[in-house]
Amino acid sequence: MQAGKLRHRVTIQQPVESSPNEYNEDTITWTDVCKVWAEIVPTTAAEFQRNERISMDSTHVVTIRYRSGLDSTMRVVYDSRNLNIDSIINKDERGIRLELVCKEEVV
Repeated sequence: MQAGKLRHRVTIQQPVESSPNEYNEDTITWTDVCKVWAEIVPTTAAEFQRNERISMDSTHVVTIRYRSGLDSTMRVVYDSRNLNIDSIINKDERGIRLELVCKEEVV
């Protein structure tokens, strides 16, 4: 893995359920797990209509050095963008790098 490709500083966050709000709805807050260097590569984008609004789903592959303890409930934060993790691939099953297949929802 070439260190020069890991040029994006990202934060990996996990959801934490907090107490119910005034409408008795469970709210989810996010807490930082770690900050790592990553390579972010956009792969696809799809535009669709949702609730009379045009939305766009973008898919990215985020490559990081291997790190245990990550799962698909987490997200990657880059600048002000949130990339929800769909799947995690241990490339070549060697424990060297992870490819996080993420989806960014742009409204």
